[in-house]
Amino acid sequence: MKVLNLCFAALLLTLFTGLLSGAEDAKSKVDLKKLEGNWKMVRMEGGRGDPKADRGILVDGNKLTFVQNGKETPESFTITLDATKEPSAIDMKWIGGGKAGRIAKGIYKLSAKNELTICVNQWGRDERRPTQFTTKPVLGHGDSLYILKKIE
Repeated sequence: MKVLNLCFAALLLTLFTGLLSGAEDAKSKVDLKKLEGNWKMVRMEGGRGDPKADRGILVDGNKLTFVQNGKETPESFTITLDATKEPSAIDMKWIGGGKAGRIAKGIYKLSAKNELTICVNQWGRDERRPTQFTTKPVLGHGDSLYILKKIE
């Protein structure tokens, strides 16, 4: 009887974990769908490029491409989200070029006002993930902070 109870408990735990995992995956999929489209850069800290240029990103499925002056740049990534983390996690993996395969670990948040904030590490030079939305030299800082507004 004890073996039967243990088996039943293990089965319930497996089912519950599977349901939870499915719900977590669904949350990331919802966020990925919300990210699709064009985003205009409102503010950038620590990023590279001309700060006066009209910059943004284009998200199509799980592909993110930086845009400058209305044209896509060669900087493209496949993105993976984990909306179950606090703050939500984003991994940006380079597509092509000399940095192909490198992963920039970051965090993101979406606001109800169609604003997106992304903070990433040193663009694949290390394994740490920022813990705060800041580029300030504090524990847990990121190296680049992007604040974007969705273009309707």
